[in-house]
Amino acid sequence: MILPPTIPIDDLKAHHGDYDPEKLQVYQALYEGGSSMEGVKEILLPQREVEKQVGPNGATGMQAYKERINRAPYTRRIAGFIDWMLAAMFAEVPHLEFDGLSEESQEYYLGLEENCDGKRTPMVQMMRDAALEGMVHQRSYLGVMFPKTSVKLTDATSMVGLMRLFRAKEVEDWEYDSDGTLHWLRWHGAEFLRDPKAAWKIPEKLRHVWAFISKDGTAMYEAEAKWPGNTFEGEEKDGKKVAKRFSETMYVGGLPIFEVRYRTGQWIMETCYDIVRAIFARDASIEHLGDKFAFQILLLSLRRATVKNVYLPDLGALMLQEGESASFIAPQQILDPLFKSADKLRRDLMDSIQASAQNAASIPQAGRLSGEAVSQMRQPLEVLLQSFAQPVIDAFQCAIDRLALLRKDPVGSVKIVGLNPAEVGPEDLAKVLSGSFESRIQGTDNARPV
Repeated sequence: MILPPTIPIDDLKAHHGDYDPEKLQVYQALYEGGSSMEGVKEILLPQREVEKQVGPNGATGMQAYKERINRAPYTRRIAGFIDWMLAAMFAEVPHLEFDGLSEESQEYYLGLEENCDGKRTPMVQMMRDAALEGMVHQRSYLGVMFPKTSVKLTDATSMVGLMRLFRAKEVEDWEYDSDGTLHWLRWHGAEFLRDPKAAWKIPEKLRHVWAFISKDGTAMYEAEAKWPGNTFEGEEKDGKKVAKRFSETMYVGGLPIFEVRYRTGQWIMETCYDIVRAIFARDASIEHLGDKFAFQILLLSLRRATVKNVYLPDLGALMLQEGESASFIAPQQILDPLFKSADKLRRDLMDSIQASAQNAASIPQAGRLSGEAVSQMRQPLEVLLQSFAQPVIDAFQCAIDRLALLRKDPVGSVKIVGLNPAEVGPEDLAKVLSGSFESRIQGTDNARPV
């Protein structure tokens, strides 16, 4: 991949057609909940037509809309289901097994199992993170890195390869070969820069870094921006701000990136988004009206044109004329249709997930299991769990094979084993989505602690 010394920042701001920043933000917020939701509530809860109108006195419906937004709680039902699925997937913790490997190499891989990225992240935790990215954002990328450009048996430090997970938000552009194989990708990250002479001050600059990773090497570019505002400054070319290449590393062995990609039917947040959004809107309506009608509502049936002679003194007595009456309407009667609608939407959410489970056996990743293995799974959800696990296992096994190849370890001497999802059924799913599920998923006796 041939790249110039500088690249216009406007070009680096552009992204792949399938990269959707708003969707990434919304889906991540739906998983995280809490303060993350504040930035996306207006996307999930659009203004009603009446809230866009201007009244005769100049007042707008925006105030009513803001009030509705402030009374819009979010319950992490879909996030709870995803967390439950991850727990079920990793009920038995995967681990490495060796065949024909020296003790020295075994020690390296056992260390990798406990600390796969040099930051004390266990390999199984990175596997969970990869599966989570797939359920929430459909894709992630597992990278293999060595401290030096070449691996030499005579240099022990050069043989300490590590792994790194590139998340969907970070990978803004990519390209596939004609056969559908990932050809290269562009990663983007940023960090705050502190003044080394006044490290106690709040940073006023942001350093952006872009990395083009291909089969031949990695080229890295950087540019600084003022903060807040994220206004780029520095070198210009032809009147445009540019990012400058500051590192270029060449290597052999092919692209050191292994993609973890889920099919559309496995992309849980995408398949359930419309229902999750509808549940949020319905819950917001219930909460908003519940605040307004927190007490019973007084209903007066009067025969008069005005009510100026009707009083409600401290004793709670009403002065009514003959033929008039007073009663109270319970708020439950008003909100009951909304509660019923919310219950229906929750059932729809379960049906959507069940449909994914029923279709899981046809997914190619699950199809890598033997027909006998699939038939022995008692519930469709078990097949769905296996379909989530297989792309992760495949990517990590490819990464381990690449590490072994470059380290000159015997081919096939290191295998990932033991990722056997728990036995789960529809009744467990119903409890999770209703919020009443107490996890019964336990690790097996031979599972390793994390």
